[in-house]
Amino acid sequence: MANLSSAIDSVFWDQNLSSPQTLEGTARSVPGFPLGIIPAFAPSSDKRLGSFSLNSLCLVLPLPTGLVGQFKPKKLFADIKANINKAEEWDLQLFKDTTKHIVDKSLYSIGLWTQIALVSSSSLLLSAERHGDKDGLRKKLIFVHPLEKHDLTVEAAWPDLFLDHKGRFWDVPESLNFDVSSLAPESGLHYRFGVHKNKGNPHPVNAADESYGVDAPASLMPGLCAKAVVSYKAKRNLWRPKEEEDNKTEEDDDTPVFLSYDIRLKEPHAAVT
Repeated sequence: MANLSSAIDSVFWDQNLSSPQTLEGTARSVPGFPLGIIPAFAPSSDKRLGSFSLNSLCLVLPLPTGLVGQFKPKKLFADIKANINKAEEWDLQLFKDTTKHIVDKSLYSIGLWTQIALVSSSSLLLSAERHGDKDGLRKKLIFVHPLEKHDLTVEAAWPDLFLDHKGRFWDVPESLNFDVSSLAPESGLHYRFGVHKNKGNPHPVNAADESYGVDAPASLMPGLCAKAVVSYKAKRNLWRPKEEEDNKTEEDDDTPVFLSYDIRLKEPHAAVT
């Protein structure tokens, strides 16, 4: 029941959500989504920002490294079209102005990721990305260490991207998280606690929100806070067919087996969690 877990976390915790705003593809949710309703996506207000990415994996032992480059063709074509429409006549100056759009740094983004395997199954993930239309690097560090029946995660980002329940993105200059969670059981008690520290005033990613003077969520303001969440999960089957006995013979060994795309569809049932 991943959806139920996500709904609970979205109310009390700042979990990772899918987002096209970064090359990494994630943003942290601002705690307090009403009734656990999470926006499926938050499209950009500028429809010219469609893009495609080129990914490369560089196996540089002992550190595997990933490289991602992004280009925005929609913005390029929109700028060239606008430039041509404004021109009174076709001349050499128009050609020069058009070629300048190709080298516009706002069209390009680049990101670099590497993962370091530490002792005791621990790992350290380092990432940095640069967007041509923004100043500075977006850096992130994630340390994961498995404990007995628990997971320990330490995450730091400069800046960290957040998404509120109205679909607005916010950048927090510095963010540090220390999180310990019990392994999610099929049923029973599950708990999670951690410490969250923000440094610097958050500012909206969208320029329109900044011009309208939208107030930042209180949980993103500078300061230190501790959080803890406890939940109990129980599951009851309303209907479930009995498992059929396997009566396969040696002649059936060569018969091809077609597995379901979703393993949960292999055993149809109705349940309440």
